[in-house]
Amino acid sequence: AVSGVVGFAADLASYFVPAPENPVLALMPDIRDFSRSINATYNESITYLGVVPALLAGLGLWHTWRASRKWLLLGSIAGLLSLGPLLKVGGQLVEVQVENFRGGIVLPYWLLMKLPFLQWSRTPARLTWTVSFALTVLVAYGAARLFANIVATKKQRQP
Repeated sequence: AVSGVVGFAADLASYFVPAPENPVLALMPDIRDFSRSINATYNESITYLGVVPALLAGLGLWHTWRASRKWLLLGSIAGLLSLGPLLKVGGQLVEVQVENFRGGIVLPYWLLMKLPFLQWSRTPARLTWTVSFALTVLVAYGAARLFANIVATKKQRQP
């Protein structure tokens, strides 16, 4: 298991896999075990966004692109930074081989670690709170569009 800043970074897979205690995962023990392996630090590493919120956010982006694109940008940047200095997927560092050199994939958080006032921060996964905030705003756009469609449909049905 990785430690330090990399250990306290979000795993890319954790954005797509619910927390191990999710009741749905009781029916899928293999996915539950995988979730346990990628959510090692538990509080900081659980970053699951959810299917319904993702669909509503997509609806919001589709119908209110001009207003919502800044939230997509904020969420995307925070999501990328939450992955820490080195990319890990499935609890393992992703490594690439270039000629005789083998090493991890360096992410933009590595540059932030070089700033004097940020070198104390070793929990990049906490940036997922910003991802969740941006997602919440996008979900609100999508839900507003969905509710507007429901109201319009009801009005059309009334005589």
